[in-house]
Amino acid sequence: MQMKYLAAAVAALCSTAAFAAPVATLDPTNAAFVAPDAAHTIYIAGASAQQNPLETVLKTAGEVFVSLANVTKISASSGGSFAYLGTSVVDNKPMAVIYNGTNGSAAGINQLLSKGTGEAESTVVKLTNGATNGCSALVASGSISTTTCSQTGPREADMALSDVYAGEFGSSGSLCSGPLTPYAAPICINAAYLTVGDIKSPIAAASTGLEGFGVIVNDKAYNTLLAKNVAEGILPASCASATVTRGVANPANAGTCQPSLRKADYAVLATKNSGWDSFALDNVGGTPVQIHRRDEFSGTQAASNIFFLNSVCGLNGHGGAQTPARAADSGVAPNPATVTWFEQPGTGNVETGVAAAGTGVIAMGVVSSNRADHADSSSKNWWFVKLDGISPNYLPNGTLDSTKRVTLLDGSYTFATEMAAYVRNTIASDNAVAAAVTTKIASALASSDVTPTGLNGIAYLDKPLSYPDGVQAKFSRAGNNCAPLH
Repeated sequence: MQMKYLAAAVAALCSTAAFAAPVATLDPTNAAFVAPDAAHTIYIAGASAQQNPLETVLKTAGEVFVSLANVTKISASSGGSFAYLGTSVVDNKPMAVIYNGTNGSAAGINQLLSKGTGEAESTVVKLTNGATNGCSALVASGSISTTTCSQTGPREADMALSDVYAGEFGSSGSLCSGPLTPYAAPICINAAYLTVGDIKSPIAAASTGLEGFGVIVNDKAYNTLLAKNVAEGILPASCASATVTRGVANPANAGTCQPSLRKADYAVLATKNSGWDSFALDNVGGTPVQIHRRDEFSGTQAASNIFFLNSVCGLNGHGGAQTPARAADSGVAPNPATVTWFEQPGTGNVETGVAAAGTGVIAMGVVSSNRADHADSSSKNWWFVKLDGISPNYLPNGTLDSTKRVTLLDGSYTFATEMAAYVRNTIASDNAVAAAVTTKIASALASSDVTPTGLNGIAYLDKPLSYPDGVQAKFSRAGNNCAPLH
């Protein structure tokens, strides 16, 4: 698959002579954040699942910032948004790059498409020239200093990161008509995410790689599913004792004994009005089940809807799309009385919700597979499980795959979508530096050369398929997440 760059986002840059740029500082005495007059500010919205890849790019010297020597990370104390402040590689001037991890993919794209008069999801950490923002003292953390500031304000996005292409959102109707191709103009997106008549203009897209997802469960669900797998002969009897415990390292045979969940069983629990509760556990005893799904603005949720329910993809032709269950469906017949659905605003909220479920509750949800689970740290009280016998984080021989990428690369693990980066098509005329920087970020996110060992949970598509570097995918979805890996 050839990498598709942000052709519409690139503008000719004026030649700028290098000079000693002023350094943006935080005064620990009066806790005032000082943004130099010459600083550029670029706001990136969208997928919470792509925070780690983005921060990796921002912290790679020479990609976005000239060096890391004077880079400061400023986080909002209310959570969700942060900024990196340093010297731009484009014009050697101070620049802040803001990211909002409480968006969803669709919310980020919405900010590019709509005129935007201070949407709630666009409220980010505020960088006001010379103003006191209630910031904490500056703390040195390696080569990058950090601080937390309390003030926030609205800002319209320059760029959005999404776990799926813009035409692939939507669940229970209200979809606008149009092609699913991510490069069509205008972009087709669920009308509920936009104000009617508020679309500004088309946006440019770039594919940034194949992202894996996984089902996480709590200890009650894990151990119940393990016993079920042993009883059915899916796992050997020796695995019966390979149970997990909160706060305690996994047993030595956790890899070979990781339980498997059938795709069909999760689909039943994710579907509205399915009328029964399976979870592959024959839950006839009425054990409470919690499904911690994401909200409708989430690319992770869109990926889950596509994979488990044929959502969007099955709306045309022969149909077949199932309607996802939402929080409001809890306790409403014919939905099973044992199941409660939660709509979480971020990936971290799904993890927290699953971990916080009571000891007698089966809890699960979907997150990107780059996330750390209990196998990576015993402080994480949620566990990935296999889907139809294939693990996102263990090799077939039971060895932990800390990259969460091996089974994704070879196509055996198929719960994955192609990610995309979007920029508003007016960015070049508004700000040539922002246009150049967002293009560099999109290219860096997609490039296996930026981080040669690759980012966890991502199979790259920037070189010929199956390029022998250990990070390139053997298969792709060729720009359409409704297509099978091929």
